[in-house]
Amino acid sequence: MSQKINTDALKNLSREELIEKLQNYQQQIAGFRVAQRKTNTLFYIMRNLSQELELDSLLKLVMDEVKDILQADRCTVFLLDDEKDELWSKVGHGLENFEIRFPKSKGIAGYVATTGEVLKIDDCYNSPYFNPEIDRKTGYRTRNMLTVPMRNKKMEVIGVFQVLNKRSGIFTDEDVRMLEAIAPIAAVQLENAQLYVDLRHTLESFILTLSKIVDARDPLTAGHSYRIMLYGD
Repeated sequence: MSQKINTDALKNLSREELIEKLQNYQQQIAGFRVAQRKTNTLFYIMRNLSQELELDSLLKLVMDEVKDILQADRCTVFLLDDEKDELWSKVGHGLENFEIRFPKSKGIAGYVATTGEVLKIDDCYNSPYFNPEIDRKTGYRTRNMLTVPMRNKKMEVIGVFQVLNKRSGIFTDEDVRMLEAIAPIAAVQLENAQLYVDLRHTLESFILTLSKIVDARDPLTAGHSYRIMLYGD
């Protein structure tokens, strides 16, 4: 709701008081614009995630939006490998050419994945949780970091969303709330995308088995059904 400005009261203010009032109004307007931009980003992510089933494209879409809205340098999504009890980098800015793996018990990402807590670290190299090994491997220097858990529909942690190096200053409580709103949306869609991949593989395996049975009954057309399956993919 807009506030009505009391022009009579303004007439009695000094020049310095008027400037202060103006600055306060400008700050409020800037705050409203930032809030509106973040709301628009959430709607954009939700709309596009619901249409995307390819895993890497889905995560890259979210990372790019988070990087922009939180004014960060990089984002990384680490997924949990239950069989090996490790975290691995599914996608990440600056990690296009290689994969990072480490024990789930190690580093800030490991702590968040294990405890399900959110960690906002203002000075990584002074944090007892920080693992500098990744910086050494990548040649990157991490100053500050925001890490939140990614949970599926059963509220199980399936990975972590990590944002690195705020371009100006440190990550704020508002940044935490924003990432906490985005992470569960991404996690659920990630799980849906994985279910789609699993279903597709199951269907392809079934069709392959069926085509082999059909071809085995007629040696003259051996391999024909399988080729049809490939062309129809």
